[in-house]
Amino acid sequence: MLKRDRQARSKACDGLLRFKDKSPCEWRVPFNINLGSNEISIGLGVIATSLFSVAGINFVTKEVATTSGVAFTLVFCLISVISERINERKEGVAGHVEMDQFPTHPQENVTTESLGVRPGNTLCFVGDYHRLDYVRKALELTDTGKRDLVVMTVQILKGPDTGYKGIAEDRLFTSYKQLLFTHVVAPAEKEGKPVHLLVVPSSNIIDAIALTAAQLGSAEVIDGPSPVLPPEGQAKRFRKAWEKLRDKPKHQVCFRIIEPDGNRHDFRI
Repeated sequence: MLKRDRQARSKACDGLLRFKDKSPCEWRVPFNINLGSNEISIGLGVIATSLFSVAGINFVTKEVATTSGVAFTLVFCLISVISERINERKEGVAGHVEMDQFPTHPQENVTTESLGVRPGNTLCFVGDYHRLDYVRKALELTDTGKRDLVVMTVQILKGPDTGYKGIAEDRLFTSYKQLLFTHVVAPAEKEGKPVHLLVVPSSNIIDAIALTAAQLGSAEVIDGPSPVLPPEGQAKRFRKAWEKLRDKPKHQVCFRIIEPDGNRHDFRI
């Protein structure tokens, strides 16, 4: 299990103050003249003048070489631009979206103490950053002052030699998970509500959700609509996963499906 704690910033703290760094520079071009609080860079001006003079003389005296050099530069510039566009298409949205950085707290087990949440919390599963309308609705419905909101995702691990202990962090928290949580944190910051982020390794998503909800003592589990199952089918799958847990809580848990239009389907399990 990998915990990513990220407290959403309050609306009142969105503004950031910026100050000039007035500490001495590590290096500077010599021969500068100080005029009050301003500084005239004589040395830097001499260097710039020399370089432009050499370029001008070269352009006048060696037209063929200069023309060839300019053409060579333009061709390679065009190749670089085309290559960059091709790579952006291959990488998709992740290639040009700035992603948040999250502090890492690896844990062997999921508990309320290790995650820093209270029992009776809300557990919200996310898997696709293109489909997060229900997360925004979950933020609206959850009073985080009274009930903690945990947003979890599952890193699927498969294979005969797959184990869940000693997993490398880069294998558990991939760039896609980082992008996913970036899209989760954005609306949370807008609402001014804290969220607790969690990555759980498992070979089965629904089993991981049920087990995590039991370990955290969650009172509510939220998911988005499935593209292949009706809400009743999703609830049936969760019920089966919940019923086969050995140490499931005694209290009921509400399994809630939130449609993109905001409609809710609640199932008491």
